Amino acid sequence: MLAKAITATLGVQAMIVTASLVVPLTAAAVAPSLGLEPHLVGYYASLTFLAAALASLATPQWVRRYGAIRVHQIMLLVAVAGLVVLSAETLTGFIISALLLGLAYGPANPASSSLLTRYTSSGTRARVFSLKQTAVPLGGALAGFAVPFLMTRIGWLGAALAVAAVCLFGALLIGGWRRALDHQDDHAPVGRTGAVAALRLISVSSTLRPLGIMAVCFAATQFNFTAVFAAVLVERMRWSPVEAGSALSIALAVSVASRLGWGWVADHLPPRFVLAALGAMMASATVACAFLAPTWPGVVVYAIAFLFGASGSSWNGLALSEAAHFAPIGHVGEATAGIMFFIYTGALIGPALFSLVTSISGTVTLAFLLLGLFALLPVPLLLLRDYSVVESSPATKAVI
Repeated sequence: MLAKAITATLGVQAMIVTASLVVPLTAAAVAPSLGLEPHLVGYYASLTFLAAALASLATPQWVRRYGAIRVHQIMLLVAVAGLVVLSAETLTGFIISALLLGLAYGPANPASSSLLTRYTSSGTRARVFSLKQTAVPLGGALAGFAVPFLMTRIGWLGAALAVAAVCLFGALLIGGWRRALDHQDDHAPVGRTGAVAALRLISVSSTLRPLGIMAVCFAATQFNFTAVFAAVLVERMRWSPVEAGSALSIALAVSVASRLGWGWVADHLPPRFVLAALGAMMASATVACAFLAPTWPGVVVYAIAFLFGASGSSWNGLALSEAAHFAPIGHVGEATAGIMFFIYTGALIGPALFSLVTSISGTVTLAFLLLGLFALLPVPLLLLRDYSVVESSPATKAVI
């Protein structure tokens, strides 16, 4: 059953990640048709993650009522709608697309965490969650190679509709596993625990609160990089969309292996030290992006992509594994939903902040430096305070 659960959750999340990157990867072609600059794609990403943050909080209730696999099917269908609406080729259509893709993206981790926790032990949890989280770089790498390629053949809208067709096929495919994986407890009546309780669970827990702070800062840097890196390479480095997409794909492909590696390390060493190291590496790669110039050799750009992929795209599984480990019994969904809310909040802040600072300053340099600082902020907290030995507040039990 664990193999089926991993396959379903990993596959669905990879498809949704691919769908969410269609517009960022085609920004050079899409933005001019709307009278916008390519770097403003950051606002599209922020809208996506605003919707994702809100959807993640409601996910535990949806999973209880409909089952984890049914929720995954609904996610894929909403992603299809988010891509199809791009056909309108209007600013309103793109806003609606961003919001729909966010609603599809948001439930992925809380729903999958509820499912996977049922089949894992504490000794394998970090590895299993890190394996499942390879869906993000796998989907990103697939998007980085396939979307620009399809755009050169059938246009950016044709590429979007092709990805929509894949998502529709996926929704039909996983329906056959619903009977095996959606157990009766997934259909229990919705309890009193809701969105507010998920947030309170994080805020009052001395073990979960540091993870929430870290999640905001790391996610702001990570998702900004994913949203704007290709567009910056096209606009500032004068790379072609295919070349820029390949650089992003390298970053995300590297993180597939690194997530598994860091998951193994975190099963043998204190995860907070691993997370602190990833934060420092992420900050270094982001600061390097601030000084990108057309004269830089391609190998240096690929090295930056490699470093970010090994760090900035590799921490999420560890964070969710820690949240599941320290969650009160029976409330893994709420704990991971709360952490995902903070992740999506950071994902909302990062790209929007980048676009705002770039618009004001006229350059991406200051924006990248600021996002690099974001990645560094939680590192002292992780190194100096061992949150894993702090008892959760008694108030934690009062909110569930």
